[in-house]
Amino acid sequence: MFTSTNRSFICQQHIFLAPGLYFHADHSGIDYSALPPVLQKAHNQRLLKQYQLSLPNSRTPTLPATISGCWSLLPEVAWVLGIVLHAPPLPWWLQTSRYVVLHQYATHNALPQTLETTSPRAVLAGGAAQLLGCLTPFGSEYTVRASFMFSHAVRKLVDDVPAQTTLPWNIFEQACHAVGDN
Repeated sequence: MFTSTNRSFICQQHIFLAPGLYFHADHSGIDYSALPPVLQKAHNQRLLKQYQLSLPNSRTPTLPATISGCWSLLPEVAWVLGIVLHAPPLPWWLQTSRYVVLHQYATHNALPQTLETTSPRAVLAGGAAQLLGCLTPFGSEYTVRASFMFSHAVRKLVDDVPAQTTLPWNIFEQACHAVGDN
């Protein structure tokens, strides 16, 4: 019998079984891409056990293709969301970003822009908090894994980000498309 859990697991097995593909070096500890396949598999098993990463169950929804298709790029998506959330005017180091158009869209459409920072790490943490919030309805199997895509320092800042209004889903999708297209 082919259930939706099986379908979810098969379609998104790289998310569930290969955390070495996308974990930040702070959590992975090695250059995953330099390992031969047999050692990659062993490393993934170690990460699953070390971080007690649960596998999907019958209640775990399947991620939309927009997200699963750019899963390993979610830190870049978080960066884009951090830019979108930055209150105008943007600091000089963000004004040249290829994602400034999404910030202009957010400003024009009166979306909540609450970040006021001069730190790239804080912009990333603000976007990461938003990203993890967007993943929450899909279950902890995803949010826990996604949190390990960020360095220890960024994860600590994410914990300190004040609760914010969640950006609309279409902004999250636009950020995924913008990252995937580049």
